[in-house]
Amino acid sequence: MVVDCRVAAPSRIPVLPGERRKTDRLDAERLAIFLRGGQLTAVTPPTPETEALRTLTRTRDQARKDVVAAKHHVSKLLLHRGAIFRSPRKLWSREHRAWLKTVKLDNADDQQLLDFKLGRLDLREAELRELDERIEGRAQRSDVEEVVRCLKAYRGVGTLTALNVVAELGDPRRFADKASVAAYVGLVPSEHSSGAKVRRGGIMRAGSRHLRRLLIEASQHYRCRMNESKALTARRLAAPARVREHARLTERRLVKRYRRLSAAKHTNLAKAAIARELIGHLWASIHPDIGLA
Repeated sequence: MVVDCRVAAPSRIPVLPGERRKTDRLDAERLAIFLRGGQLTAVTPPTPETEALRTLTRTRDQARKDVVAAKHHVSKLLLHRGAIFRSPRKLWSREHRAWLKTVKLDNADDQQLLDFKLGRLDLREAELRELDERIEGRAQRSDVEEVVRCLKAYRGVGTLTALNVVAELGDPRRFADKASVAAYVGLVPSEHSSGAKVRRGGIMRAGSRHLRRLLIEASQHYRCRMNESKALTARRLAAPARVREHARLTERRLVKRYRRLSAAKHTNLAKAAIARELIGHLWASIHPDIGLA
């Protein structure tokens, strides 16, 4: 006996206004009614491999946040004690790190606390480097290697961003078009329109926050037309020919669109628009039925 099973998205299940009763029987009846009326949105649960990949990429993102927090703890302690790095070089550059080793605070407790915070920073950075190495190794496995090569053909997309796209999107066939992919990542604008009046607000911010951040960072590579670097050329040569050509066409289009949008709107709006279109092209490049790969 075969039973058709569907997993519904809890956030998309309709809620009856004014209904304050909740029992297993009533829930089953409502689900049956909503299913018959086509009001339930089915979702595809991730496979164990995809779930493990998501855990790896999200752990790396948390490690990045820990490194940033550890740096803030060190810099704020030094600022509070009047130890200021007076140099045109940027903070946390090689010169700044060399200066940190020479800092001696007057109070012994403060010096011990500074040494403790610097040691914790070294530990956090070592954890981040180890996770980066694991991500590089994971991207070379056979189940995602070809997909990662396709994604890295696009400007601004490295191994980390490519693996995050694979982990967060899962099976690309579960999305109907580019608009649904952008909505899943939370890059579509909110809207509150009525009649002939159209009001659109900021992006929805749904889905994975760190994938959305990586896409926004990748969109900044399209601010201007740049020569193809050796690293990008090598990445594109490793990708299939059709994906390589599509990546070049996408780059020319997004550069023109970024220039046009940034001239008329705020830069952040232009970045979000480019990221929204970029994720659609990335999805198309790895979709097995579209034919780019």
